[in-house]
Amino acid sequence: MSAIIQSCHEPKAELRAPTVLVAEDEILIRAMVAQHLRSAGFRIIEASNAHEAIDILTSGESVDVLFTDVRMVGEKDGIRLAQWVERNRPAIRIVFGSGETNLVDAVPGARLFSKPYDLEDVERYVRGLVAGPA
Repeated sequence: MSAIIQSCHEPKAELRAPTVLVAEDEILIRAMVAQHLRSAGFRIIEASNAHEAIDILTSGESVDVLFTDVRMVGEKDGIRLAQWVERNRPAIRIVFGSGETNLVDAVPGARLFSKPYDLEDVERYVRGLVAGPA
């Protein structure tokens, strides 16, 4: 009986909010997406390009979803970033955003949201990704 009483008084494990890494080189768009998802209860990390995103991902940071623009400045665009994630952090779900709509097959299984984003749709999709099976 003391084991039952003892287990009732043990501290509950903290639930971690799902983490979304938002990689977007346009600061206003990045801020808009980040703020919406943050207000929806997600933990947000922001990156201004693919190189910065990879630095975050190699630091051991826990990330559940990558939301990346397809076209970003720098040596790697969002497609190359997503391919890096698939090879090195395959548990991370990938969501693309772009003004271009002909990129659906860039990374198999990744969803593409067209600009301007419907942030409610993005939020619902990301919420479904973190709630569903990997």
